[in-house]
Amino acid sequence: MIELETGRQVCAAAVLLTEAAEVNESLLTGESAPVRRSAGEHLLSGSFVVSGRCRARVEHVGKENYAARIAQEAKALRGVRSELLTSMRKVTRFTGYWIPFLGVLLFLEALFLRGDPVQDAVVATSAGLLGMLPKGLVLLTSISLAAGIIALSRSGTSPSP
Repeated sequence: MIELETGRQVCAAAVLLTEAAEVNESLLTGESAPVRRSAGEHLLSGSFVVSGRCRARVEHVGKENYAARIAQEAKALRGVRSELLTSMRKVTRFTGYWIPFLGVLLFLEALFLRGDPVQDAVVATSAGLLGMLPKGLVLLTSISLAAGIIALSRSGTSPSP
């Protein structure tokens, strides 16, 4: 048995036994307005008593709590595999492997074949490597995502409830 009053957090899933109370379940359900609960109704762990004083019988504790179940389900969700992100990772990985090798080649070419001093060879190598970085990749990705959103909205796709 637990006794709850205004400002207290419901520490475990419980069934309300006496009187009515208003609880704020926004952290759990996203509902911004307080919900009125009366005797026999369930109180979710993690919610807050906004008004009233009541007694409740604890039903679930630990991993069986509503909040704990939500957290466990969130951990179990896997990320969505996107072809766009996969392609970007491939390009980044490819350039990441080849740029250091090409940097050494550019430096040696500037130093020995062109006969540049070391300082000029470093500057020329840096300029060459900077041009190899996929600077436009973020812009290209943003444009692709925006085009996808526009195409989805034109086809009448709406967000899921």
